[in-house]
Amino acid sequence: MRIRKIKDQKQLITLSVIFILFFLSYSFNTWHISTSNFYTFERSPEGLVIGKMARSQKDGVFAYGGLTGSNLIELPSGDLAEELEVSLAAQHDIYLKNKDLPEKYIPYKSQSGGHAILYSIIQSIVPGSNYFKLKVIKTLNALLTALCIVLFIGWVYRNNGFGCSIITGTLLLLSPWLNNFSHNLWWSFWNFYVPFLSALLLLEYYHNNPKKYSFWGLGLVFFFAILIKCIFSGFEYITTILLSAICPLVYYAIYDNKSAIDFIKTSFLAGLSMIVAIITAIVILILQIASVSGSINDGIQHILYSFIKRSTISESMAHESLIGNTLSDIFFKYLGGNAFGLGFLPSSFKITFGLLILIIFICSIITYLLDKKETNKAKRTNNTLIITTLFSLICPISWLIIFKQHAAAHPHIDYIIWYIPFLLYGFVIIGNAFTIIFKKLSSHKSDKAI
Repeated sequence: MRIRKIKDQKQLITLSVIFILFFLSYSFNTWHISTSNFYTFERSPEGLVIGKMARSQKDGVFAYGGLTGSNLIELPSGDLAEELEVSLAAQHDIYLKNKDLPEKYIPYKSQSGGHAILYSIIQSIVPGSNYFKLKVIKTLNALLTALCIVLFIGWVYRNNGFGCSIITGTLLLLSPWLNNFSHNLWWSFWNFYVPFLSALLLLEYYHNNPKKYSFWGLGLVFFFAILIKCIFSGFEYITTILLSAICPLVYYAIYDNKSAIDFIKTSFLAGLSMIVAIITAIVILILQIASVSGSINDGIQHILYSFIKRSTISESMAHESLIGNTLSDIFFKYLGGNAFGLGFLPSSFKITFGLLILIIFICSIITYLLDKKETNKAKRTNNTLIITTLFSLICPISWLIIFKQHAAAHPHIDYIIWYIPFLLYGFVIIGNAFTIIFKKLSSHKSDKAI
């Protein structure tokens, strides 16, 4: 019992230190992971959350169906597109200086805005100025995202060891993409990992406590995890999120040597639960839109229009593309992006996502070849991780194929899909490979000394 206690204490101390490092980075860019765009990244979309928070102070949390939106600054020209652009840029200033709100509020109808509803409730509880309220909410957002990353690193620690968890944590900490997204209130990136982490940690628990396994309990967790994601951040990267939740099923099916029938049954339950959650979220969004427009049909038409727009590159939408309109254009762009454009390194330093994927494949081969003398348990862990990582590559690819219009028009943000959860697993493989190489070299030196 005492040995177990020491192990738990070591894990707690390690994860606590890692949490502090991530929290400081996501809150203040303390380690200069991001460039100078840290505080301005996706500021206009964040204006939809800030605009909602400002409107909530005047009209209540659930005004305009609880939807995020922009307090409209009207211009003499009367051009709505220009007015929206100017308004989004002004939402922070309106909120922080507690200015009188414009009469009109334009709701954003593509998501329920659960994150903005939550933040609006929090601001009503927190005393002080709007500047202080926003600081508290930003801190909470960074804290929750750091917690999600640390929960994954904790899983790595328990399954792959201390050394691998440190390398994985370091590589995740050095991601400017995670750093930027984790600071922004529009993205509230913690909720993007809720389905993946819920499945991962629950299946780990069932693995360690097989007598407590609950088939229907698993289904409920999948349902609520996806529902939370959809209510809080809509259907952003939805195919990637859905498949990310399946990855832990793949891992533990292989690791626990489950039968194909068992895996199919569990996957069917998970898939059905997630579909029901998406339908529920769609119904909620339709009702929100209807409460503003007065017509349920408006909500249905808006959702259909949004899906068709994001999944199809028509002639009328081709002009929105920044990288080309073919799948090859899209894939080359997203493989060629800089994974480590760090603020403390020269801009000429570049490790592309394509190169990073190649490194992960090489480390997979190294792990497979070098773990022949490992224990059966270590071999099973390593091989299972490799297969799951290969499967997880489907997650980001699904978004590039199915929602190609979004990928073509948003190359400034869609690189984040590589981290849901492919690169999380990929960094574990890199950590594993280096840990095994270090062990082999240490063992070789010891043999020479003898």
